[in-house]
Amino acid sequence: MDKLRLPLIVISSLILGGCSCSTSAPYVLSSSSAPEESQPTGLSTPPAASSDIPDASTDVPEESSEAPSSSEEIISSSQESSTPAVTVSSLTPEQYSLLPGYYVDKVQSLSTFKAVTVGKTVATWWFINYDQSIDVTLIKSEYSYLKNESHSTLVNTVHEAYFHQEETLSRDGENGDFVKHSLEEYLATYGVNPLGRCIEGYRIDDGAITNVEKLESEGDAKFKLTFDTEKATPDVKVQMKKFGGLSEDPAFSSVEITLTLLDDFTPVSIDLEAKYKAKTSIIETDCTQTYTVTFSEIGESVEVPNLEEVRTQYEF
Repeated sequence: MDKLRLPLIVISSLILGGCSCSTSAPYVLSSSSAPEESQPTGLSTPPAASSDIPDASTDVPEESSEAPSSSEEIISSSQESSTPAVTVSSLTPEQYSLLPGYYVDKVQSLSTFKAVTVGKTVATWWFINYDQSIDVTLIKSEYSYLKNESHSTLVNTVHEAYFHQEETLSRDGENGDFVKHSLEEYLATYGVNPLGRCIEGYRIDDGAITNVEKLESEGDAKFKLTFDTEKATPDVKVQMKKFGGLSEDPAFSSVEITLTLLDDFTPVSIDLEAKYKAKTSIIETDCTQTYTVTFSEIGESVEVPNLEEVRTQYEF
């Protein structure tokens, strides 16, 4: 192998973290455990009287001395008085920091959907730019499914996993045997719960989101979320080290996600841009990851690949 090809292969391994693909505490992936669609809980809170966005699980600001003190009480109060439910368009600018929590609760309440991710990671090492594709399919159903692929001219990786309640089946590569783990064991190895309380693997609570901005758009609403590069990234770092063979955690310099969603917080698409440094024992590269997630088949019967064969073979 010549001197140039070796660094290229190393660079390829640096950026194989791929797509986080939507983690914190383990979340039961069975549709039977999802909260009711009209009952979002644990929502983000509007800004306090400082420039920082507060954490995503505190109270909604009171509009009067008798105003409800939490998002659950807002919903309960709305139902009792027959007033309209909370919607994207009903949020005031002071309440935009509530949006990530409402959004995640909505996604978790959906019984089924399919989300397809397409994008790339570009690693720069000296004068060399190296592209690694990102192709991910996530299906939520009673038995949920994840396929995370990353391809280039030098390296190709595939990770597949099935999720049901607190059990998982997963494998690295397309031809190997699946290994059964508890969800807790899976998260210890791979970091990201694709249907957990997160957005694309990035945490949303405890100050993990520093700003929520509404963008000008025609049609569906768009919001740009800016994440704290330390508080939001612990689970993504575990995944990137596993998939990319990194010697250290990647060092993020920025993470921004743009959500496109319907007025009832139903997801339409996600656009992500993350910048970070990735290091192996040999070299360090600057990486920029960009991708788009498109949602479809929401609430429909979604086919999970090879499900019956896998369930039979592994007693899953």
